[in-house]
Amino acid sequence: MKNTLRLVAVFMALSLVACKATLAPAYDAAIVESLSSSTLTVTTLFTEVKEQGGDKAHYQAHKDTYNEAIAEMEALQMQLKARPAPSNAFIEKVNKKLEEKNVKPIDISSAPSADAIAQIIQTLTKMRDVHKSQGLTNLEIDAFKGQTLIYMEQAIFYERFLKR
Repeated sequence: MKNTLRLVAVFMALSLVACKATLAPAYDAAIVESLSSSTLTVTTLFTEVKEQGGDKAHYQAHKDTYNEAIAEMEALQMQLKARPAPSNAFIEKVNKKLEEKNVKPIDISSAPSADAIAQIIQTLTKMRDVHKSQGLTNLEIDAFKGQTLIYMEQAIFYERFLKR
């Protein structure tokens, strides 16, 4: 394992000296705008559910907002996945060496924001299903909200950082 880490470090150092390595996709203002818009939809959902109560009987009143929030996240996820991943010969060489050592390769095909959005979709879907089947307590609503906002912040931070 030590030799593998040394090998990776040497390859990375050489690449920094030899050429500029592109490890992230280009900044896309439309994606940042979509994230901002979707954040409003998602936070509106949490506010409405918390204010009106998470009883099973109240699910129908929130059904459309759940569907809108989940659909917006899925559309955003498609945008993120459709964005071309940078091609990087250096990473390909490092991954070949890592695979030879039975070490998990470095994956730059999926941006961290796409992974965060996938987690948001999963969280909102779980919240919707629990609300529909048994209702939600205020503590559960807060837990779903907290988890969702953490992932949303991660996605926004990453996408805005690309504007460097």
